[in-house]
Amino acid sequence: MSEPLGLGFRGVVKVIQRLYPHVPRMSTDQLQRILRNTSDQRTNRKPPNLVMLDVREQKERDVSLIDGSIHVKPSTTDMTKLLERVNKLVHPAKDPKTILCYCATGLRASIMADRILTELSKHEDLKQSTRVYALEGSIFKWGNEFKPLVDPNGRKTVQVHGMNSVQRLLLWPQIRV
Repeated sequence: MSEPLGLGFRGVVKVIQRLYPHVPRMSTDQLQRILRNTSDQRTNRKPPNLVMLDVREQKERDVSLIDGSIHVKPSTTDMTKLLERVNKLVHPAKDPKTILCYCATGLRASIMADRILTELSKHEDLKQSTRVYALEGSIFKWGNEFKPLVDPNGRKTVQVHGMNSVQRLLLWPQIRV
């Protein structure tokens, strides 16, 4: 299957990677394997040491999300509070953890991952036990690959919110909102 946009979604991903070269990336296939291999198949819950941060506006999240993710406003700058929130989700808090940020295309996720990495550099103990990634291509790539999404009520969906007419061109027509 070719890409939804003639110029290529891969080009958008490469530009974001050039803007934030020090932010590690996780591919959509890697995330899908992690979720598939470590989730409790009966409850469909995410792995206990994986915290997925959805760094989009609420109106985007109201259409679809990756199950198990938590919402973080893109404008969030208090990383101390954010890391405290993340540590409350991983028990015990000192256990190794993976923080995965995603947004629409990867820019806001990379910005948030960069902020988290900067904060972690001030805390040697947390830095050693925390891995931070941005999801390569974020929810647009995830959705374009027809990987599982849910709406806010937990029902399966294929739709993804594009903020504007240009962003919507990066999505397959059948999943655009």
